[in-house]
Amino acid sequence: MKLKKFKFGYPFFFICIFTFFVFLLLLANLTSTIFSQKTNSSTTKIEDYDLHVYKKIESKVQGFDRVEMLDIEKKFLNGVIRKYKPKKILEIGVSKGGSSAIILNAIEDMEDAKLYSVDISENCYRIPSKKVGFLVEEDFRHLQNKWELHTGGICANFIEKIGKDIDLCFIDTVHVTPGEMLDILVVLPFLKENAVIVLHDIGLHFPNARYKGNYYCDKHSNNQIFAYLKGKKFMPETKETGNDMFKDIFFNIGAVELDSNQKDSYFDYFFPLSFHWEYMPDITQLEVTKGLLKKHYEDKYIKMFEAAIEANRLLKMPVPTKKVKK
Repeated sequence: MKLKKFKFGYPFFFICIFTFFVFLLLLANLTSTIFSQKTNSSTTKIEDYDLHVYKKIESKVQGFDRVEMLDIEKKFLNGVIRKYKPKKILEIGVSKGGSSAIILNAIEDMEDAKLYSVDISENCYRIPSKKVGFLVEEDFRHLQNKWELHTGGICANFIEKIGKDIDLCFIDTVHVTPGEMLDILVVLPFLKENAVIVLHDIGLHFPNARYKGNYYCDKHSNNQIFAYLKGKKFMPETKETGNDMFKDIFFNIGAVELDSNQKDSYFDYFFPLSFHWEYMPDITQLEVTKGLLKKHYEDKYIKMFEAAIEANRLLKMPVPTKKVKK
């Protein structure tokens, strides 16, 4: 009996090619997972976690003209994301888009992960001729499918559209009261239980080599927030980083894995509004913020918010003639 010869046409050939590429893709993902498991351990410093992922874009995020973060801070941000693998990330404060690029690169291989970014300005405050987040548009366009950018308003303007179940929030905005303090109050009801908050410039008020002795003694709000948030706190662990980190003790970036039952700490989060405000948000921003807070907090906390506004108005705090920028 003669065996029949099968004729394989072009459709079969293309199916084979497609199957081969799918196999290569799966193999690459498996190799990456195994590599990560081998390079990370329980003793791995957070700034060294999945460092190979950060290395892919390291050359593109160098220099303060592109990303206003020290190298160890960039690695720390990458490491936190790679370790916790958040699906929904909120970034408050975008500027050129350097930190956005680091986050987007860190989640590139995470299925269904997405970054939502908010900035009060529409144009970059450092380079007014360019739009907020321009670095992502110029150098990281392949990552834009995981990015949703909101500009021209405060976080309270967009948070309901962004929605709940936020796994991680990165905050880097004005660094003076009441800026980030209000952002925290706005964001808290939209975070998942045990979400992670990363705060940049928690040591900006210290003298350091970066600013050659001209330090910003009034920019300490993120430091206060990092201190009073309830949860597991961690900072970079690398020593001998140079004069930019004060004695390798007070680092300029930190993260908090929030405790459960954050509602028990609401008083501790509203009371710091009694600090002296460095500026007075405009009436529209205050009304939008108040409207949102009333939906999620008890009346006693709203009264604390209102009292803080009244007290600082008596001090005649300046209302910015233009939007407060990062």
